[in-house]
Amino acid sequence: MIVRKGGNPNFLSDNEIYDIHVSTLDLLEHVGVLVESEEALGLLHGIGANVVDNDIAGIVSRILNGITVSDETLATEVTHLCAS
Repeated sequence: MIVRKGGNPNFLSDNEIYDIHVSTLDLLEHVGVLVESEEALGLLHGIGANVVDNDIAGIVSRILNGITVSDETLATEVTHLCAS
């Protein structure tokens, strides 16, 4: 079941939302994300991301699907480091 936040405009079906989610996970894992911070790359590598050429992190779906409330501090720190 897809839990929608905010209003429920219903312009996408649950199946379409799921397809977008799966495609996004595939892109994050196989294309990766450019990360210019060595510290952020180290943190991502430490939680299981595939680091390529010292600046691309492939975020495997098990990392994203496995993030828990206790991991929010790490996720916030990585997001902050990637943005700076």
